[in-house]
Amino acid sequence: MKNILIPTDFSACANNAAEIGINLAKKTGAGIHFLHIISTPVDWVKLPKEKEQYFPEIKKAIGFAEAELDKLHRKAEKAGIKVERFLVYNKSSDEIINHAKKYKDDFIVMGSHGSSGIREVFIGSNAQKVVRYSQVPVLVVRDKPKQFDVKNILFVSDFTKRSEKAYDMALTFSDMTNAKMHLLFVNTPGRFEDSVDTRDRMKSFLKKAPKDSTAHIENALEVETGVLQVAQDHKYDLIVMSTEGRKGIRQMLAHSIAEAVVNHATVPVLCINSK
Repeated sequence: MKNILIPTDFSACANNAAEIGINLAKKTGAGIHFLHIISTPVDWVKLPKEKEQYFPEIKKAIGFAEAELDKLHRKAEKAGIKVERFLVYNKSSDEIINHAKKYKDDFIVMGSHGSSGIREVFIGSNAQKVVRYSQVPVLVVRDKPKQFDVKNILFVSDFTKRSEKAYDMALTFSDMTNAKMHLLFVNTPGRFEDSVDTRDRMKSFLKKAPKDSTAHIENALEVETGVLQVAQDHKYDLIVMSTEGRKGIRQMLAHSIAEAVVNHATVPVLCINSK
């Protein structure tokens, strides 16, 4: 992990994500890129300097954004982290994906307002889109954990070969946090299978997991329902999901499940594209 991208709208959940991102950067020695996108009714970049006075509200918003980015910058620098900050104008949420590609960020940490968010704000409306299209792992944060001390990770998958890349990344995260790994397969009526077959596939994954890790099979009407219920019952610290590189309708289903979990989970969710 060399560079962590933290998009922010300076909301409470975005600030929660920034704290966790700083914590991860300290543990891994990674640098941080803070990114804020601001929308203006005029092309602010091309606007002549002498005309800026006619748009006091825009100047105020820009001043606020610069001040908040400066706070984040100082906080990360104080923790001994190399930091860069980016304030860009009139870009869509695609800018997060584009920025990660351009600046070779290999991890994204961002906030989400979840399903209860009413305002159409930058982070709340776009976390799911980033999860869907990002080629690098995305850690989505809603509520602020008492402390980001990951002891138990719930890894959700179908445990086929295409999940192995995501699982290896999850194990790296497990090693970094010294956490146990708990494997979960959710059996649903629409894609029901015999538990014996599922356990056979899970065995090879479990062998690579840290000591005292476990494997679960949960029956539920929907995958996301089963994931959220198990996470809540066992009070896991982090949910890790493989958004596998499938094609067609199966790819759409895999991503929509991850997005639904991101939208409702109260613990951080790490989505890894295994394509």
